[in-house]
Formats: sequence, C-alpha cells, structure tokens
Amino acid sequence: MSVTLEQDYRPEFMLSTEPILMILTWDKETREVKGAQFYSKYDCAQSANVISLAIQKHMMIDELSMVNMFFQPNYDQPVNYVNALAMEAAARA
Repeated sequence: MSVTLEQDYRPEFMLSTEPILMILTWDKETREVKGAQFYSKYDCAQSANVISLAIQKHMMIDELSMVNMFFQPNYDQPVNYVNALAMEAAARA
C-alpha cells in the first residue's frame, strides 16, 4: 500500500518554508515500511536516511509515526513531516 502527502517542512509563520511531496509504501499484511520518496526544493535528504533505517530495522508504519524527532516547542507544527506521513499511512491502513 502507499500514501501520498504534501506538507510544508516547517510552519507557515517561519520566514521561509517549502512544501515536501512525500510517498510512503508499506506491506499491507505486516504494516512494515518498504520505501518512501521525497520531493522538495528543501534539502530533505536526511528523511531518506530515516526511511533507510526504518527499512533496515523492519519498522512498522505505526512505529515510524511515533519516532521521537527533534522537537522545538515554539513551533505550532510539533510533528515532523516524516511522522505526519507515517501517521497518515497508519490512519489509512
């Protein structure tokens, strides 16, 4: 299965932000992460590293959605975009 989500990489009130188009693929039976794609003007290469680790560790979409990413409480968008993508996958699975 797969899900597509487009979201800014940081909140709109910041001086600059860019949208990221994301696709997450997982196994329907096991909910295991199988792959992802990220497209943006923003350098989101580190997100591919997160997905690579998720695949290597046989992580399920539910686990990926709850990974503790760096949190800055002054933002009104405390959920990392990779978490948001996995949350969308878990909601649709």
